[in-house]
Amino acid sequence: MPNNRTRQYGENDSTTTLKVHPLKDDGTKGVLTFGAMQMICALGRGGIQTKKVEGDGVTPSGEYLLKRVFYRADRGRKPLTKLPISAICPTDGWCDSPNHAMYNRPVRLPFAYSHEKMWREDNLYDIGVILSHNFEPVQRGAGSAVFFHLAKPGFLPTAGCVAIERHPMLHLLASITPETRMRIDVEAIDCPRRLRKAAHLTAI
Repeated sequence: MPNNRTRQYGENDSTTTLKVHPLKDDGTKGVLTFGAMQMICALGRGGIQTKKVEGDGVTPSGEYLLKRVFYRADRGRKPLTKLPISAICPTDGWCDSPNHAMYNRPVRLPFAYSHEKMWREDNLYDIGVILSHNFEPVQRGAGSAVFFHLAKPGFLPTAGCVAIERHPMLHLLASITPETRMRIDVEAIDCPRRLRKAAHLTAI
């Protein structure tokens, strides 16, 4: 008889799509689904929108490749994954200056133009995945540094990324493959009660 229970983190799943939907009562939080696994995720302060502009805090809808994993080797072991992976260092940055030739590309610090530091004081970029938003080709001002990374406590809003807790991130990275895509959808859903409880969210 088929077992339809929800899988726990770490169990095998043959799906190739990470699906992200915003919550109906708080668009800065959402549900990420991978097969039968579900978890709360943080979204941009502008929620999910079909159009993104540099600095608007919007998480862009669409379907994206998971291009590369990055991690802080001084804050944990190298994650197990089939995706390309590399460790970041204090001189790593990401250009967010729309008029620069390196816009939405990694850069080496010091860098004279507007950029994001990858080596952060907080833990958000201890593990992350570069998504293919605005990559081929790069469009000026259409958004930069859209990552899948670790969430702040309480799933506080991101600057436009998708973020989850460390434990499920490690299990997802061990399960996905280079063929996996992330599909970010504008359609809002209700928050399942069990996820609300598991994430310690009292009011969403």
